Parts: sequence; structure tokens; C-alpha cells
Amino acid sequence: MKQVKALLICFILVLFDTHVNAQQGDTKSATSFIGKWKGVSICQQKNSPCHDETVVYTISKMLDNDTIFIQASKIVNGEEQDMGILQCLFDENANKLVSVEGHGNWTFMLKENVIYGELIYQEHLYRKVRITKIL
Repeated sequence: MKQVKALLICFILVLFDTHVNAQQGDTKSATSFIGKWKGVSICQQKNSPCHDETVVYTISKMLDNDTIFIQASKIVNGEEQDMGILQCLFDENANKLVSVEGHGNWTFMLKENVIYGELIYQEHLYRKVRITKIL
């Protein structure tokens, strides 16, 4: 019985190692977006309902597809408030995340451990984001 358990554990470890190594074959820039990030989201349209915010983005990727998810929160009275999930794809040629939803066009670029984001809404620059990794 101990040998069966040992073999099962070895099999699971081999599968896990194979999966991790396969993921490492992904573009390194895409996986470097993964994590928890905090910073600011600044309105660029001052006469709008938009407000400057302190934001927290948790960026993750599903194992079985190329979609990258940004779970966005804003800090209000010291607490995180959920703003929803933005689905993005990694544009390998441009080395950036791009939104695939219809709520304006988000782009996020990673430069020296800082993500810079922009929201283009109705053909205008609506918001700029600057976040740094906290986890």
C-alpha cells in the first residue's frame, strides 16, 4: 500500500512539473503580469463622472486558455470595493494586454515592474493607470 501511495505521489509530481514547465514556455512577458498590483487610476476627462482612484488589480490567467483576467477594486474608506473583472488577451507583438470587452479599449504595458494602463472611451483618452506589484 505504501508503494502505491509513493507511486501516486510521484505521478502527481511529474504531472505538476510537466504542467509548470509547459507554462514557462509561454511568453515570459505575459506571465509577468500575473499577481496583485496597487496604484492609481487617474481621470483624463475632468468634466465627466470619472473620479481619480486608488486601485488594486489582481491579474490571473486560466490554465486552459489565453484569457487574462483583471479583477479590479478601488479603495474607499480604507477598504477594497469590487469594480468587476476585465478580460484581456496578451498581444505578443506589442508586449501588452488588450481588453476584449466592449466597455472602451483598455491596454496595459509592463515596464520595469510597473504596469501602465490606458482606457480609450468614445475615441478619447479617459483614464490612465499606474500600478506596482504588491504580491
